[in-house]
Amino acid sequence: YFGHLRLREEVAGRGVVEKDVLIGRSTFVDPKSRINIVDWRNAPVSQLYYRYSEGSDYEERFGERDVEGEILVRRTLTIEGGTLHRIAAPQGIWIKRPTGGDWERIDIPHYELSGGEQSATRAPQQYRPSGVLGAAPVGRQALDRHLPEIAALIDPRQFEIMTSPQAGVVVIQGGAGSGKTTIGLHRLAYLTFNDPGLFPPSRMLVVTYGAALASYMEQVLPSLGTRGVRVVAFAAWAEKELRTAIPWLRATLIDEAPPAVTRVKSHPALLHDLERRAAAYQGKRNSRAVVELWADLLTDRAQLMALLHESPEMPVSAGDIGDAHGAMVERVAAIVGRDPRERPSEKKETKKVSRRRRDAEREEIIADAGTWAAMGVSGKLNARTVDSDLPEGLRRTESERGDHDDDENVRGETGIDGLRTDDDQPILDLDDVAILLRASQLLRGVKEPLAHLFVDEAQDLSPMKLAVLIGRTSKTNASRKRSLPSVTLAGDTSQKLFLDNGFGDWRSVLGHLSLDHVAVEPLRIAYRSTREILSLARHAMGPLADVTPPEASRVGAPVEAFRFTTAGAAVAFLAEALRDLSSREPRATVALLARHPEQADRYYEGLRRAEVPALRRVRAQEFSFRPGIEVTDVRQVKGLEFDYVIMLDANASSYGTDDEARHLFHIGATRAAHQLWLIVTSTPTRLLPPDLLHD
Repeated sequence: YFGHLRLREEVAGRGVVEKDVLIGRSTFVDPKSRINIVDWRNAPVSQLYYRYSEGSDYEERFGERDVEGEILVRRTLTIEGGTLHRIAAPQGIWIKRPTGGDWERIDIPHYELSGGEQSATRAPQQYRPSGVLGAAPVGRQALDRHLPEIAALIDPRQFEIMTSPQAGVVVIQGGAGSGKTTIGLHRLAYLTFNDPGLFPPSRMLVVTYGAALASYMEQVLPSLGTRGVRVVAFAAWAEKELRTAIPWLRATLIDEAPPAVTRVKSHPALLHDLERRAAAYQGKRNSRAVVELWADLLTDRAQLMALLHESPEMPVSAGDIGDAHGAMVERVAAIVGRDPRERPSEKKETKKVSRRRRDAEREEIIADAGTWAAMGVSGKLNARTVDSDLPEGLRRTESERGDHDDDENVRGETGIDGLRTDDDQPILDLDDVAILLRASQLLRGVKEPLAHLFVDEAQDLSPMKLAVLIGRTSKTNASRKRSLPSVTLAGDTSQKLFLDNGFGDWRSVLGHLSLDHVAVEPLRIAYRSTREILSLARHAMGPLADVTPPEASRVGAPVEAFRFTTAGAAVAFLAEALRDLSSREPRATVALLARHPEQADRYYEGLRRAEVPALRRVRAQEFSFRPGIEVTDVRQVKGLEFDYVIMLDANASSYGTDDEARHLFHIGATRAAHQLWLIVTSTPTRLLPPDLLHD
């Protein structure tokens, strides 16, 4: 449990009664021991914990009974492994020392929730630059490592968000470490706990852009009492949806496209043009029509120029439109020309499959292996793979494995269906997939809608991609009207990985999604990073900084920058500091973040040769979520948290003053919970305050 209430109530026939109530993740009652733990998601009495402070009088109606009383005690507890580590109350915060078991009082954060303001008295002993990772002058840095659960820190407004009506869209905007992810997951847990019939886990979906954050959330959900919910990265989900919607379409899915192409395909105007074209479509609404709608949308040069060149929100230059149009025409021609049902020689094969699947629509029939061989793709569609440990899109069938090295496979010899590709294999990017899926929804409806959808880090998805996801939550009936969706969107416009994905700000995006009426719920308190870290991250954002950023709930060690003449000298310094940290705090999580993968490689090799323990090189979000030191580039860590973060090569050449550099630096810095170091090996980036640099 994480909460403790002592209540005084007037009970008929008994007079004044005092009782203790514990708030936890599930209900547990032992009358003999007088232990009463109530589930925060369901028990009416848990409302008192979230709505009232210590010393408050309350009046509530629990079922058929009106209750009046007083909150005598309200405490927030941190219990790990059956041991009490932290107690927070209005009178102070007490931390149990890791050695000796003594308790020590630390500073008290005070929150003013109504106005979003927050102030915190500083620790009695001010921190000073120490040059020691993980330890302030008297070891206070490692003292408050056991922070309370977010569920224990939820304020009355956030509790209202999490327990909001079942049908509807909730939008959460919050800075780094403000609890967006946790609140979204808790809302999902609340819905499925209170109405499992309406919200079965099998019909709930959690989507984020990055695979690492998806992996983390998948591990967290069972601890909330929710199992069986799918948690996926958008690319993996979209790939699977496309196979279902258009089973005959086989192509190589690529992660990136030329900037001009991305700028055009992700533009919000294309979402509305697609909706208009679908509404006006008069032909048969089959999968072929979906592809034709996609093709018409991307190859109508005059319409693209009219929509995008003079767009009041996000104008696109005529040159970019022309370049994108040329690339898209070539790609569309390759896809349209690959429909196997257009080949006369394949009609006989198609009829064989049709006889085996009489209940399927003729245009959805999957051609057999002979058909795909005629298209230059070998192998059987359902052949068992021997690369089962690889991501689905990178697997090869057993018959085609041969003696090839797996590294060749990773470099792109297979398409999104796991089959080998030829040089002329058609290509799709994620924006193409999103348009195709949205076109399918608009033309053909949604047959098995999701009960609830949670999209985290929504700012990394274009309006088209968000429309596709939201479209999966509501069933389209014969009159083309949709039922009300149940959706949670969470994000932070200060943490955008992609600046040309059509996501401007929340209000404009909600307008494009026909959700103008939905209010954006801001989170005002940041629980992860210290005040010092958030201050630096905000400084780095410059003119892009949020006008109402979340306030830090605690103070900590100062941010320190260290200057070296060479990367080799920096490696020697870091090796000593990291070895020392590993001996003092073996369970600490540390991230060394470079702007580019090549920089991460250089530091990793140097530290490996220096025999730094528990060192791991993360290249494609394969984080272990275990104690140790992980070296990676900053794009890999979106949504994650580490005890200590070291930003590598915080130089002007790595982080300029452009918008992308500001966003990436902000993302990297705010991964740190306790301490942030900056390593400078050349001219320092101008994103740093001048007084931060030390020789």
